[in-house]
Amino acid sequence: MRELVEHFGVTFVLSSPAGTRRTEPLERDIVSGPAPLFKELRRVRYERRSGPDVTLASIAAEAAERDQALVLVNGTKDASQVRRILLGTNCDEDPGVLHLSTRMTGGHSRETIKASKQRLEEGLDSLLVSTSLIEADVNLGFPCGYRARSTPSPNSRPPDGSTARASVPRGTAS
Repeated sequence: MRELVEHFGVTFVLSSPAGTRRTEPLERDIVSGPAPLFKELRRVRYERRSGPDVTLASIAAEAAERDQALVLVNGTKDASQVRRILLGTNCDEDPGVLHLSTRMTGGHSRETIKASKQRLEEGLDSLLVSTSLIEADVNLGFPCGYRARSTPSPNSRPPDGSTARASVPRGTAS
């Protein structure tokens, strides 16, 4: 919430019926002492990065060191640059480096998403670079995700899509 307030000017209104006067008895909590549950069930650790050393190239190089990662960028030009970095000097296609873009046909996008899900389920190396297309309610389950800063949207969520795969105990989103 702090990031939204400080960087995007969002105002939150928090309310609770516990602070109001009531004539009928208060309902009891469904879960007593929920704080430990929040800690235990936390699935994503967020890291906000900024500064001159944080570049598209440095994030792509970091992602390339991982077995499985999702890199969300703001446009097709950035996606192309990150994909080239992930492929490195290997001029041939690497089946573990996948790319999604708004310029793809619906069929090609579905094939890429299917291939990515299959590679993740099988524990194979999978590095996916995508434009915001992937945020449109697509859950993949990457253990690590990177998201270029952008304006918040109704579909914004952690880039790791870990809600789809309970086998990923905790993910990291940068």
